[in-house]
Amino acid sequence: MVRSYASSVELGLRDRVALVSGASSGLGLAVARELAAEGAHVAICARERERLQRAAAQLQGCGPGRVHAAPVDLRDEAAVRGWVDHVARELGGLHVVVSNAGGPPGGPLVERRLDDYRSALETSLLSHVGLVTAALPHLRAARLLAYEALWLKDAGQPHSVPANMVKWWAPRLAADAAHQALLTFGQHAWSNDSPQGQRMRDVMGLEIGDGTAQVTKLVLARALLGREAAP
Repeated sequence: MVRSYASSVELGLRDRVALVSGASSGLGLAVARELAAEGAHVAICARERERLQRAAAQLQGCGPGRVHAAPVDLRDEAAVRGWVDHVARELGGLHVVVSNAGGPPGGPLVERRLDDYRSALETSLLSHVGLVTAALPHLRAARLLAYEALWLKDAGQPHSVPANMVKWWAPRLAADAAHQALLTFGQHAWSNDSPQGQRMRDVMGLEIGDGTAQVTKLVLARALLGREAAP
């Protein structure tokens, strides 16, 4: 059963890029399905191509976002890094990473060889380290962009483009957090006397004061087109 695109609680995942490994079945596929239902663009990987294709077909009907699927062995460091870079490039960034991988086969301790334990360590531990290491540069990109804007300002150089690309993000994040708090407290939180409602109004004003996403787009368009007025 595929649920509606609308969720009872807005998690702020619409149009975010989420990457889920080991997502051809089980827990990985379940997580990917929920992310897709929240409106995220979802990239999944697994070793078995046919199972991966079936999983991608299921995700296509779960939400409005894009679905990207690639056969990747998480034990292959170069393949993992290439996949992460490709996803970030094709889908426009990376915001959520869910590292999931199959565990070692069960059975009595005495029936396992030392190589079995080495393989389990590589699959159940090192594969996660490799994926997170590959994803970190993309997850840190927004912070680095903010540092770049500050450095350019201190150096007396033009900084409007990087500054406007990041300045609306913090107020937007604050507004999302306040909104979730309102939903938690229910309808009474929206009253004029509620501190939660007042906090929401405060951060909405902060969004307007620091520039909305629409204002940011206009500033960027003017800078990139090299003229004061942009269509």
